[in-house]
Amino acid sequence: MRSMWFDERRGVRVRSELWPTFLALGSAATILIGCGAGSTEAWASGKRPAAIEIAGKYALTASSEVVHDPIDGLQYSLILTNLSETTMTVSYGGCWAYLQLYSSADVSQTPSYDQSVTNTGCTLTYTRLVIPPGGTSSLSRVYPVASLISDGVRPGHYSVAIRVAPNDSLLRVPAGQVEIQP
Repeated sequence: MRSMWFDERRGVRVRSELWPTFLALGSAATILIGCGAGSTEAWASGKRPAAIEIAGKYALTASSEVVHDPIDGLQYSLILTNLSETTMTVSYGGCWAYLQLYSSADVSQTPSYDQSVTNTGCTLTYTRLVIPPGGTSSLSRVYPVASLISDGVRPGHYSVAIRVAPNDSLLRVPAGQVEIQP
């Protein structure tokens, strides 16, 4: 699959070959979407995530964890579950999600860190998934801990949320808690 990477910090575009992988992970929180359920919110500041086009009735869950291979990074995942009795398609690309960190468990407050206001580069690859009835698929990213620290995140315990735009509706999906250490 051909992809293009845009690094906003250096203003560079690079073409490469990319084969995305998807993981089925457990959930930390659930938001039901598709038939009018779920909450949307106004976009206060920063960049808007690219829309994730979802055809069918679905549920979203999210998770996060600090991983140490090959680098220390905060991995965050959005898990999509097909709630319909037919095959569901999901299409996305670019900056489909932004990471937010909160110093308390209340993710409705102003985040301590919001990736959408930093100069973040994203893979511009267009990806299409097909999820069978009752099946799940995961969209995951890893953000280097060193980048979080250089962006001003202090070591400590944080609640995590992921900002996404399924079918162009802005959502904040809680994704658990992590401990950030340099």
